[in-house]
Amino acid sequence: MKRPFMFITVMIMFAIGCATPPPKAKLPADFLLAGTSSEGDLKDITERKKAVYHALKERSGQSSIVIIYDASGSMVDKGGEKGQRKFEAAYQGLYHIGSLFGSEDEVKLLVFGSTKPFGLMKDGSVFHNDYHRAMEAAEDVRLVYSCAPGRFNRTEFYSSIKYLESEKAYKGDTPIGYAVLKAHEQLREAKNAKVILITDGQETGPQLSHVVSKDKNREIRLRKEFQNYDDITIGAETAIKGLVSDNINFSPIVYGLGSSSSDTAESNRIREYFRDLAAKSGSLYIEAMTPLELLNAFMDAELMSVRYGLYSSVDGKKQEAFSGRVGIPISAEEGSYTLGIHLPSPLEYPVELRPSEKNIYYFVTDGSGRITVKK
Repeated sequence: MKRPFMFITVMIMFAIGCATPPPKAKLPADFLLAGTSSEGDLKDITERKKAVYHALKERSGQSSIVIIYDASGSMVDKGGEKGQRKFEAAYQGLYHIGSLFGSEDEVKLLVFGSTKPFGLMKDGSVFHNDYHRAMEAAEDVRLVYSCAPGRFNRTEFYSSIKYLESEKAYKGDTPIGYAVLKAHEQLREAKNAKVILITDGQETGPQLSHVVSKDKNREIRLRKEFQNYDDITIGAETAIKGLVSDNINFSPIVYGLGSSSSDTAESNRIREYFRDLAAKSGSLYIEAMTPLELLNAFMDAELMSVRYGLYSSVDGKKQEAFSGRVGIPISAEEGSYTLGIHLPSPLEYPVELRPSEKNIYYFVTDGSGRITVKK
């Protein structure tokens, strides 16, 4: 009786030994699809990025974009190591940005702070207790340039921004939330829509609302006079939620802070505010100090709207395992994938993610404008 029992025991042990071991758990791996390689000087990077930018735009088709430009009084302050005033460099950067667009693009430019003098002091109080002036400053958002889809005219764009070359154009407050709300109005039902903010400071709308709310009788009077009171004083975070819900990409570019700022604590507070704002909108915080840096930052912000997927093969079928946007790092799993760029004219490339590497891939173009991805 012992021999059959021993035989069965041996067979069970043999079966256990031959059983397929459980699959090895995949390790996490970082992945970044960048617009272009960061190697080389800024001029070289800019030219390569321009080539990638235009190649992707050609495949993306028509683009609808609203630029929000800060013309508040703080833009006359000096910024950067050379002591150049912020508006001087920002205007040059905006001029260069105008050269990016083609006739097929729909472009709109909203400027705040350029026609009404500031209403709030740095300490949060209202200038000379003039609440009417403060409300007018909070309402100062102008549509400076607008073109229909496929009707962009560079000469007209440059003519519309000429006044921003003068110091006199920079005088007001920073109603970012209201500007975002106005941008949203311009982009309803638009395809491939983006809002890019260029600013040097924090918003003032909610701050004004807070000051006014301390006197209920005054608030009632102002609400009667300014029937769009809630829109004028809306917070940027609330306004941006509306963009995100309509699949409109939002990216903030903070301009002119620099490491030589006289108030490092204030600069860091502004950085943290916009990092949080960018994260909540699904984008990435970008900072610029020179016209060329602003041009690069703007291209980076536009490229963030390009989405991609990392696809794996399951039972012979391609399935999206991870997704992301150009320029924004994601966490995935090690392994081999097909990188699929979500464009009307799709692009696909094989990629290998390893847990011990940064796994940075970037776009490159050849002389004919053909685009590919390499590590």
